[in-house]
Amino acid sequence: MFAPYGYRSHEKRQRVSSRSTGQRSAGFRSIYLDHQGALELAHGRSERAIEILRQSIASKTNHLPGLASTNGHYTIAQLASALDTVGQFDEAIALLTGVGDRRGEVAAFGTFDSWMLTRARLARLYRKTGNVGKAEGVEAHLLKLLALADPDFPLLKELRARSN
Repeated sequence: MFAPYGYRSHEKRQRVSSRSTGQRSAGFRSIYLDHQGALELAHGRSERAIEILRQSIASKTNHLPGLASTNGHYTIAQLASALDTVGQFDEAIALLTGVGDRRGEVAAFGTFDSWMLTRARLARLYRKTGNVGKAEGVEAHLLKLLALADPDFPLLKELRARSN
């Protein structure tokens, strides 16, 4: 019999969910939660995404500033996006500022490009909250870092358009 669209994917997601909750591995569970939170955010369920991503952070570490790993950085970026969509700008800015302060640690994990995108997101949040001076400072720093980048790099194009 033909199953309705999405039935099998829902069934598969339920199997993966039950396996991950039964796992004793905090790493596997947190990665599962990262992706589940990102899916909830993509489907417009920001409050649920925030709840799931907070669970992921709790399973990674008990204090947020220790998250410099690739997965931790991804989780923080997703959580900041979810917080942005529900208007919790101050918390989103605090999360992204913490990640931005650890550029060396994040780069050591091979995520320098996502660090730059996170900084660009921080600049957008500063603009959204009226902190234009801080936004321009972050953008000027990014422009210096991208001085030798491919001129067609989308982030560089966006920053140059704003600075002109």
